[in-house]
Amino acid sequence: MNDLKIKHLQEEDWNKYVAEFRDHNYRQFWSYGIESARRVAARPEFVGIYFQEKLIGLTNVRLKKIPVFPTGIAYVNGGPIHVCDNDEVQIEQNFKLCLQALVAEYVHSRNFVLRIKCPVYSEQRNLSRSRVLENLGFRGINPSDQYRTFLVDIEKDTDDIRSALNGKWRNHLNRAQKNDLLISTGTDGSWFQKFEDLFIQLRQKKGFEVSLGVDFYKKVQESLTGDNQFFIQVASKDGVVLAAHVGSYAGNTALYLLGASTPEGNQLKASYMLQWHAILEARERGCKWYDLGGIDPEGNKGVFDFKKGFNGVDVTAAGPYEIGKPALVVFVRLAEKAYNFIRKSK
Repeated sequence: MNDLKIKHLQEEDWNKYVAEFRDHNYRQFWSYGIESARRVAARPEFVGIYFQEKLIGLTNVRLKKIPVFPTGIAYVNGGPIHVCDNDEVQIEQNFKLCLQALVAEYVHSRNFVLRIKCPVYSEQRNLSRSRVLENLGFRGINPSDQYRTFLVDIEKDTDDIRSALNGKWRNHLNRAQKNDLLISTGTDGSWFQKFEDLFIQLRQKKGFEVSLGVDFYKKVQESLTGDNQFFIQVASKDGVVLAAHVGSYAGNTALYLLGASTPEGNQLKASYMLQWHAILEARERGCKWYDLGGIDPEGNKGVFDFKKGFNGVDVTAAGPYEIGKPALVVFVRLAEKAYNFIRKSK
């Protein structure tokens, strides 16, 4: 373990290093780490993981302490990122070394319970991540919090991607392309506002809530530059916005985050055009996969059926997993239940 080191990084170094990792994702943006920690009164740490002085991984760790006690939860979401070459054996070894370093630092040295939700990969890589975690003593928790999604291979030619679409989905796309829709893309606050206007209407109609709303992503965006920026795509006709979505092109996987459409947009199949343009843009930026942003077959069947039409691969990311000293795990879980009960009672 002497060859393994964790170094706390400053923002400039962090932003320089993340580009080296193909599994870089929006949850590892510096500003995402800051904002996600702030909203739960936690403290973020941005760490590089080194083996024999070589950087093998990065992750943002969100520390949520229990009041009065010198312990709590060290939470890794979308990390550790560790994919920087094509050698699958070395990639898996780097992942294992990253976990060992994190356990040594946060569980053994600092007395936290460590929780990890990995990024989503191909199903083979997801299974290998789970195997490594379990072999190191991590235990799966909260199955309802698993991230399940469809991944679409977008390295193929566009004609092949299109022909792979479900026939009904492809017909809707054909219809949309005949409706004289204008697709435009932006990144600043005015584009977020266009999306939010639609999203508020949809939430009021459907009566649902999201854990991270438009304001959160807008705040994160303020510190992002270049290819890391969230993109907002808008479908309009005759100057009227009909549908819009927010997405990310970080790393080798483009991601659909939030979407909304008006009744007229639904009739004109505007969302089909938006998704197709997002895929084309992601290919241009060199992405390998298009992540449809999570699926819930029982809780949201309409959206599930829409996403299923891409004929992507149904995958589930590894996690959440947990490890800690046994007595401490029990204590932290009890404290967490008490905290959640008090918060809901207010």
